[in-house]
Amino acid sequence: MKELKKQGGGSVKVICGGVIPPKDYAFLKKHGVADIFGPGTNIALAASKILRLIS
Repeated sequence: MKELKKQGGGSVKVICGGVIPPKDYAFLKKHGVADIFGPGTNIALAASKILRLIS
């Protein structure tokens, strides 16, 4: 995240997905991750959230 900002990408929305321990979510969000989608995420819900993030 620091490098992204340093390279001028501070407005880029970072989204994480995959097998990420729930205990790590707060750390990731604190450091700028816009949203996190774990296994079993409803695709329609994820798409809706992503569209809201980028609009």
